Amino acid sequence: RATTGTEWCGQTLSNKSILAWGEQGIGDEILFASMIPDLCAQAKQTILTCDERLVSLFSRSFPEATVVAHREMVNQRFAYQTPTGNLGRYFRDSLEKFPGTPYLIPDAQRVNDWKNWLDYQFPDADLVVGIAWRSQLRSKRLQSHFATLQQMSRLFDLDRVGFVVLQYDDYSADMNELPIELRKHLIHPQGLDLKNQIDETAALMKALDMVVSPFTSTAELAGAVGCHTLIFGHGAGGVGT
Repeated sequence: RATTGTEWCGQTLSNKSILAWGEQGIGDEILFASMIPDLCAQAKQTILTCDERLVSLFSRSFPEATVVAHREMVNQRFAYQTPTGNLGRYFRDSLEKFPGTPYLIPDAQRVNDWKNWLDYQFPDADLVVGIAWRSQLRSKRLQSHFATLQQMSRLFDLDRVGFVVLQYDDYSADMNELPIELRKHLIHPQGLDLKNQIDETAALMKALDMVVSPFTSTAELAGAVGCHTLIFGHGAGGVGT
């Protein structure tokens, strides 16, 4: 958290610099980052601190901003500072101000590489869908907002549809609950750390036709890169394009 700079409360940013610091979980950082271009359009200089897993993706997506990891020292002087979660009161105070367009830009070559991988894995598929079914947080309060892999299993019999697992924690026990004949319908992106390699995961999501997920960072990232995203459970709805 910033300890210097005046708290920004909507003051004019003409010829001023501002530090915006990401807060809460990584999904919230992704969600609130949709307003960084709005901030850059007003300020002379925008400095954004974020989870280190997001630095490369945010740097590519917001070239007008200086992006640094939370743990790094910000050497630049800045006139104002704000948590990114506060930006909504100034930039999203009406439905019309939500752009509804992708704002995170994965590496184009890696997107193409993942498309080729998907074509190889699912040569006969008309649709390739990424799926997640829960958060890594398994509290009793949250459990009702998620699904089990077994509850989603009817999807896996759909003709000419391929499925890629986007669950980012250990889901081996979930897989063991599925009949063996259904497990073969699920492809795992081997070698990809879905939790920590966020930029690479974003490229995979951009290559997919659709993502189905509860309201977690998986859904936030998929919608932010422009993958058609269906959300179930608490906060259910559609995000992305």
